[in-house]
Amino acid sequence: MNKIFLDYASTTPVKQEVVDVMLPLYTNISEDQHAIDACLSTIESLLGADKGTLQFTSGGTYGNNYLIKGLARANRARGRHIISTKIEHPSVHASLEALEKEGFRVTYLDVNPEGFIDIEAFERAIEPETILASVIYMNNEIGTIQPIEALGDIAHKHGVIFHVDGVQALGNVQIHLKTLPVDAMTFSAHKIYAPKGSGLVYLHDAHTIEPLIHTGCETQNTPAIVGFCRAMVLAHQDLEMGVTKRRKLRKKLIDGLKGIDASLVINGPKEEANAHPGIMNIYFPTMDGDSLVILYAFNGIAVSSGSACSSGAMSASPVILALGYNEIEAKKCLRVSIGEMTTEAEIDRFLDVTLKILKG
Repeated sequence: MNKIFLDYASTTPVKQEVVDVMLPLYTNISEDQHAIDACLSTIESLLGADKGTLQFTSGGTYGNNYLIKGLARANRARGRHIISTKIEHPSVHASLEALEKEGFRVTYLDVNPEGFIDIEAFERAIEPETILASVIYMNNEIGTIQPIEALGDIAHKHGVIFHVDGVQALGNVQIHLKTLPVDAMTFSAHKIYAPKGSGLVYLHDAHTIEPLIHTGCETQNTPAIVGFCRAMVLAHQDLEMGVTKRRKLRKKLIDGLKGIDASLVINGPKEEANAHPGIMNIYFPTMDGDSLVILYAFNGIAVSSGSACSSGAMSASPVILALGYNEIEAKKCLRVSIGEMTTEAEIDRFLDVTLKILKG
């Protein structure tokens, strides 16, 4: 039986074109800095970023920690209040919890049943001591796309630094950092068919940051950076076509599920345009999410019951709880995520297995 991977929101396979540009750099180390500088220049152009505003990191988790903690600590003389939401990635919540232990206060905004922040509530939460707001662009569990432009404009109107977790957005929407009202943004390579262990942060040159690590220099992973750069180029070239394909497959899957069992609920946005093109979260009223993951795996299909960083957690997902589910209901949800390699035949197979599972 051929295995089917429908967990692209967790990670993605590395494309062969990416591997091909990485391999020579494991043996030729003389071009390291030249290669890194060339990659920065290329990605600055692709993301519409000013020179010197991008920095390579080890990934999204480090990037979120670096930007959130660094910006908060660097601006604590102005205030100690931060705004975020109840549906952020675990690395954001962990960073904020660490800051709370240092005396910062965090307001965690509620979301509606589709996972959206109330824009007016966001503005009402801003206080004279508010220095930072952190909001995820595209949610990694339910796919909700937040109104980043509107939120950023409000933050800037009140002099609040605006950080965005853009990990799931990269490769799924056009990003132009010179015009997007964000001060800091986090990206990760392994969500766009590049290797794990590489990421990117954007920090507007108007801001200073307190470093997480104090050191003279750090040796960078040049092969991974070059691979990340190549994946960025490929994602940019194929953006519109890729998004269209994934949206089509997502609709096919959702329509198929509704045809199998009308009691299944698709969590997240009702409007397709407001949802990540490849992420969907499904509530199975009669099944446990973790059991479903095992049953699908037994049938050769990889899916998940939540964030990859919460894999194995005994408690229900905070993201799903924030939608209004109780603890028992929240554990009956499954995440399915589509990627570039997904085919219509794989969606058909997933639907066949779903029917088989629901029939016992």
